[in-house]
Amino acid sequence: IRYMKFFTEQLMGGFASLGNHLKKLLSFFRLDDPNVIFYIFLTAFVLDSVLAVFFKIPVFVGVMIVFLPFLLTSITLQGKEKWFFVGFFALFILTGIFSGWYYIFDRKNISDVLFILVFATSYYFYRQQSERLSVLTPKIFFIVALMLFGATFAGYNSLKWMELKSLNSSNVSGIKKTLADDEKQELNLSKSKNRKKLKQKAAKPADTEVFRHYRNGLFRLPHVAAYFFGFLFIYFGYQFQRDKQKIYLFFCILAFGLMFFTGVRTWVAVFAVSLILYAIQRRYFKYAAIMFLVGLVFVLFREALYAQTKETFIGQFFSLLITATENFTRLSRMVIWKSWWLEMNRFSFENWITGKGFYMSVTANYRNLNWAEWFHNDFLSIIFSYGIIGFAFYAGLFVRIFRDNKDLIMNNVFLFTFYFTMLFAAFFNGMYYYFPILLMFLFVKLLQQEREKKCVQ
Repeated sequence: IRYMKFFTEQLMGGFASLGNHLKKLLSFFRLDDPNVIFYIFLTAFVLDSVLAVFFKIPVFVGVMIVFLPFLLTSITLQGKEKWFFVGFFALFILTGIFSGWYYIFDRKNISDVLFILVFATSYYFYRQQSERLSVLTPKIFFIVALMLFGATFAGYNSLKWMELKSLNSSNVSGIKKTLADDEKQELNLSKSKNRKKLKQKAAKPADTEVFRHYRNGLFRLPHVAAYFFGFLFIYFGYQFQRDKQKIYLFFCILAFGLMFFTGVRTWVAVFAVSLILYAIQRRYFKYAAIMFLVGLVFVLFREALYAQTKETFIGQFFSLLITATENFTRLSRMVIWKSWWLEMNRFSFENWITGKGFYMSVTANYRNLNWAEWFHNDFLSIIFSYGIIGFAFYAGLFVRIFRDNKDLIMNNVFLFTFYFTMLFAAFFNGMYYYFPILLMFLFVKLLQQEREKKCVQ
C-alpha cells in the first residue's frame, strides 16, 4: 500500500508538471488567448473562401485539424467539464471511425466530425476565458464579413454552395457503388415501393417555393452569410442598447439588411419564432399579438405580395408562405425529412448505436430523391450518422449551454433570441455546419457583458 501510494503521488505529480509545461507552452505561443484563436480561424475562413474561387483547398478543415488539439488541451487543463467534454470527443471520433470503416470512408465524414467537435470546443474555450474576449474582435469580424459579401455588389456570387448537389455528376460512380453495396445488404420489395413513391413525389413539377435568388459574394454558402449577419445583428443590437452609441445602431441596421439581402429564409423564420417565444415567456402578450397579426397579414396577402416581389430576393420569403399553406408536403425540408424517416425504418440495432456516417446520408438522399444532399437538420443527421448516443451528447450540449446561463438567457431578449435562434436553426437547417466557432464568440461575449452588468447592479 505504501509503494502504491508513492507511485500514485509520483504519477499525479508528473501529470501536474506536464500540465504546467503545456500551459506555459500554450501561453508562450498565445494559443490560450481566445482572440488570437478567433483571428486564426477567421483568417482560415477568409482564405478558404477566397482560394475556393481558383482552387479546391480545404483550408478551414486543415486549420481545425491542427488547432483542435490545442483547444482541447487548453480546456482540459482548466479541470472543468472534463467528463462531458471528453465523452463528447470520444463518442463522435469513435463512431465516425467505425461507420467510415464499416460503410464508406470519405473526406466529408472527417469534416463533419470536425465541425461538430469545434462547435462544442468553441463554447467551452471561450467560456473559460470570457473575461479576455475583446470588444474589438466582433467589429473586425463584421468588417471582414462585409468585405467577403461585397463581391455580390460587383455581380459575383460563389457557386460553391452547389458542391453537394454536384455529386450527381462529379462523383456519381462512387455513390452508385456505395448504393449497390447498401442495396444488397438491406433493400427489400416493400421499401423499394415506398422509395419509388417518394421519388415520384419529389419529382413533381417545381412550384414557387423552389425558385431562389441567393446572394453570397465570396461566402461558399449563402446560409453562412445569413447566419453571420443575423447573429451580428443581435450582437450589435445588444451593444446599442447597452452603450447607446450610434455606430452600433448603424452596424445593427446594416447587418439586418444584409441578412435579408442574402435571400436565405431560415434565419429570418427561426429568429421570428424565437422573438415571439420570448414575448410569450415574459408575458408581453401585446407584442406577441402584434407579431402574430403581422404574420397573419403576410399569410392572407401572400399571393399579392409574391406577385409584387417575385423578381426580387424578397419574393422567396412570400413563396415560402404560399408553399407552406397550400402545398406543405412540397417544402424541401418535408421532402428531405421523409427520406430520413424512410432510412431510419431500415436501421438495425447496431445502426442505432453507431450510425452510418455522414456520407451515407448523402447517398441515401441520392437514392431516395435523386438529390445528393444532407438532411438539413443537425439532430436528424446526427442520429443517422452517429447513432442515438451521439444525438444524446449533441442535444446535451444545447442543454448544458442553457443550464449554465439560464438566468441570463431567460431575462434578456438578445441572449434569448441568440440562443433559441441557434437551437431552432439547428433543427430546421443546421448549426454546427455553419462555422459556429466564429459565432460562439459573439454569444459568450454577450453572456460575459450581461453577467458583468448584473454584478454591478
